[in-house]
Amino acid sequence: MSEATITDANENTSEGTAKTVTVEATTGEAMRELGKQVAHLTHGGDVILLSGPLGAGKTTFAQGFGAGLNISEPIVSPTFTIARELKGQFPSGNSAHLIHVDAYRLGGNAYAPRPKCHRTTTR
Repeated sequence: MSEATITDANENTSEGTAKTVTVEATTGEAMRELGKQVAHLTHGGDVILLSGPLGAGKTTFAQGFGAGLNISEPIVSPTFTIARELKGQFPSGNSAHLIHVDAYRLGGNAYAPRPKCHRTTTR
């Protein structure tokens, strides 16, 4: 059985209130399952930001997230391409677009304002 530690807080921004959730998963399997569960909670326009060092599990989370959106394409880190758009479907049946961004090569200023690392949209 895998363990996860979850901490959350609300943050007021110029665009409204943002929910910040910090999660620590102890295995890749737990991270992938967490991504899948989070995908089932999202709606068009939601933004999910993942931050962590190389090997922390960000892409593993994205793979689970993609599975939760029924994305059939392989999800790999877009470090060299910076961004990839993948098409899927929300559990409601609406189409979903996952824009998977890796801002690592963009440098320190890329993180202000917050990068939109995982964003779902409906069209």
